[in-house]
Amino acid sequence: MIFRRLTIIIALSCCIAGVRAAATTDSVTISKRLAVIERAIPLPYHHSLAGDIKQFSSKALPADYVSFETFIDHELSKRAMPAELKYLPMSLSGMKADYETDGRCGIWAMPVMVALRYGLTVDTFHDERFDPERATCAALDYLSDLHKQYGDWWKSILAFVNSPAALQAAALRHEGGVIRLWDYYSKDLLPDVHIIGDFMACYCVFSSGNKMTVQSSESFASVDFDHPLSLESVSEATGVPAARIKALNPVFRTNPMQPLNGYALCLPEKAALQLESRLDALYMTTANAIQHAEERLAQKTPEVKKKKTQPVTYTVRSGDMLGRIARRFNVTIRQLKNWNNLRSDVIHPGQVLIVSPESATKSTATTTTKPSHGKGNIKTTYRVKLGDTLSAIARKHNVTVQQIKKWNGLNSDKIREGQRLTLYTKAS
Repeated sequence: MIFRRLTIIIALSCCIAGVRAAATTDSVTISKRLAVIERAIPLPYHHSLAGDIKQFSSKALPADYVSFETFIDHELSKRAMPAELKYLPMSLSGMKADYETDGRCGIWAMPVMVALRYGLTVDTFHDERFDPERATCAALDYLSDLHKQYGDWWKSILAFVNSPAALQAAALRHEGGVIRLWDYYSKDLLPDVHIIGDFMACYCVFSSGNKMTVQSSESFASVDFDHPLSLESVSEATGVPAARIKALNPVFRTNPMQPLNGYALCLPEKAALQLESRLDALYMTTANAIQHAEERLAQKTPEVKKKKTQPVTYTVRSGDMLGRIARRFNVTIRQLKNWNNLRSDVIHPGQVLIVSPESATKSTATTTTKPSHGKGNIKTTYRVKLGDTLSAIARKHNVTVQQIKKWNGLNSDKIREGQRLTLYTKAS
């Protein structure tokens, strides 16, 4: 992967004269410059561009931009898309891989629904919008689809940044004939109209031969891991601050970090070597930390003794749905299904449902099992097969589902084929 291993040299002695010249020129020169570099995407001049160009001419491209440029040039060429679109992420996020604002994340500032629609993983543990390569492929596919819809690259860009619905609403609000590009800006027809000037400024500044690039002498390497790893344990083992580990690996969203197929941990090269030699120990350290944290939480949670009461029940009527019943009794659908051992949302008239948590949760509230590996237990690794479930694995190895989840830092029963699970089984 292009972004997994970088070797770059620190120096801000960059050739800035060329790009800064654009910021100090007059409107005639800027207009001429736009006319010269104009290609598949029109770049009509507007008086506000001088300020945008001045703003971007003082910014530097990230150290790994050269490798990214090679990657995105290839992806754009493969899709027969305009080469100038490679400057769009710079105008959206400043090319910051950890960019996150108003629910839009990554270098493409992508909303979650678009990411999911184009095949990116976005869940509690991982967010591939922060992977520059995967996010770029998804973003270009989305832009390509928008262009098929609109037949116009500027409308495609505006729909990408604001949403197709916002673009349609802008057309309805506009009084008069055809909307020209800068009408969106001057008449404030879209939530984010600044993308017009920002994209043109980025193109004008960074398409010149002289690009200011932040550079670094640090080398990075990747370390594969297949069990949860806490930021604290990795930091202690490598000497790299936890905040920096998190910044270098924005795809991993939780602490402990959960493994994800196709992703490794990015660290400074020396730290990566140190981590590789201590992985097994850190797996155990993380598992123990999870266990101890849960034990402390259990000790702090007061045990509430409740009087034995009859559960509150409700008889299902014709037309009832679980969601409606849950809202009526101020509980969740999941609680109703747990209390009544329901495997689906299907209910029938005349069916009696427990709708009060009082009796249904009593046994779980008063009995807390302290997780333990047990003396004489043997640590084994089990690779999840197609069709496996946690309960089936637990029965096969004579352990409980809860134990497997604690040993592996799992917050749900979801597992995937090929995933490795740590188990502690009794010696035979």
